[in-house]
Formats: sequence, structure tokens, C-alpha cells
Amino acid sequence: MAAIFSTLLFLLTLSESYVGIFSIGVGVNYGRIANNLPSPSQVPNLLKSLNINRVKVYDSEPKVLQAFAGTGIELIVGLGNEFLQKMSDPQQAQTWIQQNIQPYLSQTKITWSETKF
Repeated sequence: MAAIFSTLLFLLTLSESYVGIFSIGVGVNYGRIANNLPSPSQVPNLLKSLNINRVKVYDSEPKVLQAFAGTGIELIVGLGNEFLQKMSDPQQAQTWIQQNIQPYLSQTKITWSETKF
């Protein structure tokens, strides 16, 4: 009986670990260079209907960042190559964040900014 209990406990532990690992969510890249795309305001609802809760956007377009406000969808904001040289200066990097990210932080779940290559 103890062996069965131990085996069941072990299997439950594995299943909880499995669920913990694979329940982190699904993410997509959201590019906007194409024809016949939905407007930024329509995209969050479309993504939520597909159970997508993480999105990488390629720039800090205000209409896109505003569209994700209050949705709970996590955003990663890409930083174009044209900004890389400026980001080596801490003051310019701080200014870019204050102008392009900070205004949206209170309502939009921005979790990271990264560079594009």
C-alpha cells in the first residue's frame, strides 16, 4: 500500500511540474508590414480568442501599445537598429524609455524591451 501511495505521489508531482512548465502561455510576433491587417484595436481581442497571452511588437507605436492597455497580454517591445547607437548613452536610453515606454506602463503590461537584428 505504501508503494502505491508513493508512486501516486510521485506521478502527481511530475504532473504538477509538467503543468507548471507548459502553462506559461503562448506568444506570437506581431508584425504590421503587410496588406489587409486588422487595426491595432482589433488585435488584442483576436489574440485573446486564440489564448495568446504574450506578444512581441517590433516598435513602440503608440496605437499598438494603447490597444493592449488593460488586456493582461504581456508585450515585449522591440527596439529598431536605428536606435542602437543612441542606447549606448544612458541619458539617451532613459529619454527613449520615458518617451516611448513609460507613458503606457500603468495600463499596458510591458515586460521587456529588446533590440532587433
